[in-house]
Amino acid sequence: MKAKRLVLLAWGFILVTAVCWPFALPGEFLWRDMALLDHPALSPSAFGGGSLPARNAPQDGFLAVVGGAWAARVLIFAAAASSALTAARWARSTASAVSAMGVAVANPFVIERFLQGQWSLAVAAWLLPVIAWAGKQRNWVAWLAMWGASLTPTGGLFAVVTAAVTCRKRVALGGVVLCLPWAIPGMFYPTAPGDTAAAVAAFAPRAEEHVGTGGALLRLGGIWNAQAAIGFAICGVIVAIIALLGAWRVPVRLSILAAIGLGGAMFFWLVPGALVWSIDHVPGAALLRDSGKLTMLALPLYVASLGALPNLPAAL
Repeated sequence: MKAKRLVLLAWGFILVTAVCWPFALPGEFLWRDMALLDHPALSPSAFGGGSLPARNAPQDGFLAVVGGAWAARVLIFAAAASSALTAARWARSTASAVSAMGVAVANPFVIERFLQGQWSLAVAAWLLPVIAWAGKQRNWVAWLAMWGASLTPTGGLFAVVTAAVTCRKRVALGGVVLCLPWAIPGMFYPTAPGDTAAAVAAFAPRAEEHVGTGGALLRLGGIWNAQAAIGFAICGVIVAIIALLGAWRVPVRLSILAAIGLGGAMFFWLVPGALVWSIDHVPGAALLRDSGKLTMLALPLYVASLGALPNLPAAL
């Protein structure tokens, strides 16, 4: 048992280091959508005020209050480590734990969002399996994970959905409260500026070689910016199929959550007009303009399913 724990601890350290090592380096980060400053401005816009939609509230306000980039570094490493630990706790054997931890920490969604600079969305993706695992056992862990996810509006929304499907009701209600810092300012900006149809087309999921758009979404990829895509699409689809084969071994609520995420992403890809209508008429629907983000709701199922598999398919 001690040897197993040491193996999993070493594997988790390797995974977290492989994905997060740039954030262990000194300095500020300016990369595509990411701007991590040592001394961010403490302004009304950081808390959802001002003349722009509250896209980064309360994240920017939190970083401005606690000191900037170092706090983001702590969140990134803590979320990655928590996801690895959750995968290990969910798994039934060493081989399945290794597989589940690998997908939990280094999946295409997280990697591609980091390459796009969306670090807080990657953090939220890591924390969704933590919420799904802890919601029926350790409420305080679920609430802490929901706080980390809710620093960004999309993460907060998906954390509430995850909690509503997999956790006790009071956990989901706590998540709703955590979303108020961006939800209240967002009510004053019910629609996104500009041509909605053009924005939906620009942020639509992209097809990947040999697997198309459907396969790209199934493997949690298909990011709209091809420069941030990592490739290896066929391998990703194989892993996704293996994970889905283990779905019957885990609670059905995880399959429901994955169906919401994958089904929603594929529906908006196939019927973009429905997303255009939603953004124009439903306050806050612009969060889903990049509809590929919905696939992160499948992560808890993938992680739990791989952890529930026998050794041979888990090793594959």
